[in-house]
Amino acid sequence: MKLGLYQSFDPRLVPLIDSTRAFYEKRGTGRGPNSWNELQAIRDAARSPAPSSPPPVLEVARHDGRSVPVRIHYPTSAT
Repeated sequence: MKLGLYQSFDPRLVPLIDSTRAFYEKRGTGRGPNSWNELQAIRDAARSPAPSSPPPVLEVARHDGRSVPVRIHYPTSAT
């Protein structure tokens, strides 16, 4: 994994990283929406995310004049 992010993953998912990466390398491009309108229609039809506890931290990632909302879910310890 790049950027030293392994410590932020649920340890149970770490064994899946390599196979997931291999799947997406073989998948190819061109599988997303064909236009902005199609993307917007997909987003409008999507259900709202289920509430979580604790609630996610809401951030906005910005780069080169563009922004994307991001929900960050921090793991909780099982007690």
